[in-house]
Amino acid sequence: MASQVEELKSKANAAFSAGENDKAINLYTQAIALDEKNYELYSNRSAAYAKLNKYEYALKDAEKCIALKPDFVQGYSRKGVALSFLNQYDDAIRVYEEGLKIDSNNQQLLSDLEKVRKYANNKPIADEIGFFSDPKFIQQLVTNPKAQQLLQDPETARLMKLLQDQPNNVTLLANPKVLKLIGTVLDMGTSTVNRHGNKKATNTKKQTTTITTNEQQNETLTPEQKQVIKYIE
Repeated sequence: MASQVEELKSKANAAFSAGENDKAINLYTQAIALDEKNYELYSNRSAAYAKLNKYEYALKDAEKCIALKPDFVQGYSRKGVALSFLNQYDDAIRVYEEGLKIDSNNQQLLSDLEKVRKYANNKPIADEIGFFSDPKFIQQLVTNPKAQQLLQDPETARLMKLLQDQPNNVTLLANPKVLKLIGTVLDMGTSTVNRHGNKKATNTKKQTTTITTNEQQNETLTPEQKQVIKYIE
């Protein structure tokens, strides 16, 4: 049985490395059915669930991993990641700190702890700019030519869908592709120069579907959308 578990684990790890996360989860699950006490299988399946944005499942597996092997530092890393993406930043901080009690020099935990503390500090901002759930803002995105072009990228489209489900997720809002997508609607462009009037105009034709000046654009923005400009600058 042990050899069968290792074979399934090896295949699952290969699938995970290849980005075949559904396949990896299926293989890890088969292995767990044969060896329910194997904490590494829960840790690995947690990572695969996280890749699919199934953070509740990732959290459960991470907790099971820690319960089986309390001194396995990777379990705390898995749990912290899941909690972070569920916007439970304070809980994530506590988990990382627990892991560091076991290995105070673990660079992964130290790095993740630093990141989640920043997210926790920015949470009030995230609460104010969670406008991806606003149908009007989504309509602006789908009718904006620049946004449509960006959304042809599968990763950008995936991030937008994820933000609609988790509009206050600071972790996602820090993604450069997300910031660029938001910028197409808020008339911020891809650099800061156009916000100071230094960028040369490349198209002088008046468009009926967009507003051509920052002042006019600001008049149509909700307070939440105006706040995101301050956040990104």
